[in-house]
Amino acid sequence: MPFTCNYERTFKSMTHTSSADGSIKINPITGRDLLLLFVVLVAATVVRFAHPDAIDYRQDQADLAMLAQDMVEGKGIPLVGIPSSSRLPNSPVTVYALLPAYIISSDPVFVTMYVALLNVIATGLLWMIAHRYFNPTVALVAGLAFALNPWAVGFSRSIWAQDYVPPFLILGVLLGLYGFLEGKRIGQILSLPILLFAVQIHIAAWALMPIYLWLVWVGRKRFSRGAIIATIVLSALVMLPFGLGMLQTFTNNVAPAEGVQVLRRELNVRGLVKPYGQIAWLITGLGTEQYGAREVAEELVQAVFGSLPLVTWLLLGVLLPIGVVVLWRRWSRSLSIFTLLWAFLPLLVFSIPILDVFPFYFIGSIAALMILIGLGADWVFDWLRKYQPVRYALIGMLGFVFVTQAIWSLRMIDFVTANYTPGQFGSSTPIKYMNAVRDELQPYRDVVVVSSGEWVDLTASGSRIWAALLREELDCVRDVTLNRNFAVFPAGSFAAVFAPNTPATPAFDPLYREGEPTLIDLRPGEGEYSIYNLQTAPNYPENTIIQPINPVAFANGVSLTGYELRHDLLLLEWSLPGVTKTEYRYRISFIDSAGNMLGELKSEFWSSVNWCEGDRLLSWNPIMLPEGTTTIQIEMGVRGDDAALDVVDSDGRSWAEIPVEPA
Repeated sequence: MPFTCNYERTFKSMTHTSSADGSIKINPITGRDLLLLFVVLVAATVVRFAHPDAIDYRQDQADLAMLAQDMVEGKGIPLVGIPSSSRLPNSPVTVYALLPAYIISSDPVFVTMYVALLNVIATGLLWMIAHRYFNPTVALVAGLAFALNPWAVGFSRSIWAQDYVPPFLILGVLLGLYGFLEGKRIGQILSLPILLFAVQIHIAAWALMPIYLWLVWVGRKRFSRGAIIATIVLSALVMLPFGLGMLQTFTNNVAPAEGVQVLRRELNVRGLVKPYGQIAWLITGLGTEQYGAREVAEELVQAVFGSLPLVTWLLLGVLLPIGVVVLWRRWSRSLSIFTLLWAFLPLLVFSIPILDVFPFYFIGSIAALMILIGLGADWVFDWLRKYQPVRYALIGMLGFVFVTQAIWSLRMIDFVTANYTPGQFGSSTPIKYMNAVRDELQPYRDVVVVSSGEWVDLTASGSRIWAALLREELDCVRDVTLNRNFAVFPAGSFAAVFAPNTPATPAFDPLYREGEPTLIDLRPGEGEYSIYNLQTAPNYPENTIIQPINPVAFANGVSLTGYELRHDLLLLEWSLPGVTKTEYRYRISFIDSAGNMLGELKSEFWSSVNWCEGDRLLSWNPIMLPEGTTTIQIEMGVRGDDAALDVVDSDGRSWAEIPVEPA
């Protein structure tokens, strides 16, 4: 049996204790070991490459795709990545890591399979660490546990930065062990740069950097001066782009410190135990339905396994603490402390109840947790060697856990492909449906996407999704949302796309629902995409007569071109320049004949990420016109700044004027 391991030697003579010179003895790889590695890699490949057209593709994936394609096309080297949830930018290595795939193809399915391949390689690297520094049995159990763990599988099938932390982190760990425990110079040189590359991919991974300090301490007597210089130089080069990007970000005031937004954890019992529950999920493989189909979790469990008890997966939770004890008693202190730091340091960091915490914060530790499971299984198998029936029953139970976890991952993919999973913690529309919409939109150069404006909807079906999927076909794509009083009209023909479950409204339907639409059905209950072919920009709403004015051009390139004033509503017509990174606001002031301000109304301007040169924008604001108003002044400014933008060719004036007829 592959799990059989010879423990005739006593605990004190284990092969992995430190030798007299302080080095670590390693296990050679035999042909049989390679066969078992092949089994592990096949298992990892099957569950990660299954149903490649069922992958998630949301705004984060699309934004990363745009940056990577810009770089491949020679449009500049990004010094920062996409914004994080705190509004600070991520490191550009999140983009650099994707370049090998985008050089070959921009197809999101291909790039996702590249990420999956990286994670298959990560499984092999984990097996190598467990085999080299522990034993073949630990390697097999840890390898299969990592290959088939539903969380590890779920975090390996998306163009999402967190999903490609493991391959680089595990490679850096392997090189660190090779360099400092075995004294190999190449490991000493490359470990730190690769670890720094890995932890830049997601901010939570920085919690693992002390593991490198521990390795340096353990191997300090073997750390050569040449290796120190080389690793410092390479590490500085790895950190240089992000350092320059952050300096540029704050110098240019693109993301000022006061704009940082921290997701804080609730200070209650649930908030305090939250990270421990998430670690328990990662260890056992339970709980993935809560992050892939929370609102239909019961239906998912019933559809996948019916009444089959998933409680058997708790076996992994029993083996792990056994593995912790075994690690401490049987293996060298240097290796034991390193493994425990790798497994639990992020848990200690995120136990501090300040920041909110999510399972993907612990992605970097999953591999170490699986090693501890392997150590626990190895010891139990040995302990039961005199009770062979019980031993084989336990091996069978562990095999059952692995098989059912593989089935769970495969059937969960089937379920979320065929069933709508609403909400923030649901799987977005699978890419195969999005590709059907993309194919229908390919003939258009301009697209307007109309949606509810809810955050979940925008991240799953907003304009940035289509900007990436239709990159080569589109001139421009914009978001129009029902919760904002803006409508936009491209100069020529365009497609008006109503995202799934966008309700009918009297304000927007007359503007964009013209003729018979093309309907593309999605998952049952998810709704449909409705695509309208508009040859010319539609007229304004019924009874709306825009009074044209000589365009008033503001310093940001936006021009006010017309208006309509009603007793309770002010409509403004604007002409837009191209996209910019700065967000703006505008202010409506009511002025009397003596120049006194009788009142004002402040509003955010239409988001600049939607600006397309030459577009006509209509904004409307409910107003209560103060008595005595003779003039309405319109000014623009940068969002968050009280200063007004100058009006071009106005001799220093910073506003446009609209006369008010006497009542």
